[in-house]
Amino acid sequence: MEQFQQAADKDPNYALAYVGLADCYSLLEEYAGSPASETYPKAKAFAQRALQLDDSLAEAHASLAFVYYYSWQWEQAEQGFKHAIELNPNYPSAHQWYGNFLRDRGRVDQALTEAKRAQELDPLSLVIGQNVAQLYLFRDDVNSAIEQCNRVLELDPNYPRGHEVLGWAYLKQGHYPEAIAELRKAVEISSRKDRRTLSSLGCGYAISGQRAEALEVLKELEGKYQRHEAVGRDVGAVYAGLGDKDQAFAWLEKDFQTRSGLLMRIRWEFAFESLRSDPRFADLLRRMGLNQ
Repeated sequence: MEQFQQAADKDPNYALAYVGLADCYSLLEEYAGSPASETYPKAKAFAQRALQLDDSLAEAHASLAFVYYYSWQWEQAEQGFKHAIELNPNYPSAHQWYGNFLRDRGRVDQALTEAKRAQELDPLSLVIGQNVAQLYLFRDDVNSAIEQCNRVLELDPNYPRGHEVLGWAYLKQGHYPEAIAELRKAVEISSRKDRRTLSSLGCGYAISGQRAEALEVLKELEGKYQRHEAVGRDVGAVYAGLGDKDQAFAWLEKDFQTRSGLLMRIRWEFAFESLRSDPRFADLLRRMGLNQ
């Protein structure tokens, strides 16, 4: 982020510097748990500044679409992603983010097409490979998800979220020892700083019957939430794994009230599978503008 700011300071008319700043602020909630109310307005302002400088820049349109996507402005997001791809069909992030958008909207086949196109354009991207694996999990194609995770980990054995998604695949298969081993590895590699891998480990402990360990992680996550280093779904996932639906929904409601850009993922994340038959789940999706 500092490098992009330095670039913008050195040349205030360099549009791609503002694109970089926009993307950094858009991703702070995902990777640091920073409040959406603080980061998304800044991301939007930087993306709009880039477009003021160069309205033909695909990267800027994709960055603004990403902000709309995480702000639950579905129509504007889709229009923006499509326009970005029209301007530059070979921009991997536009296909990746549009694929994630389609996934969260429940359009899984289209999402996989976009994710695979992104992977063709950038075959060494770890996060794109991870997104492909997650889509296979969403489709209940667990074997393909495992194969994809292994490809990602061949590129970088120390990529935490590769181990995390592999852990979820094993959880779906009921292979609990293998799942916990992968989830622990994800947390260890990230030095317990990655909110999502820690949440996944806590949920994994809960699902596999290791209640005491799950409660320890739960306490840790609640502390991170108070320090703005985690979001409500991180805590809610562990409660869902423990079978405490009331607490799970209470924490998801916190994310709804703060308009977290990560909340829409509950429609496909395995951690929340036990909640989907509850009327409160459909109501939450409806209030976000999503159909179940």
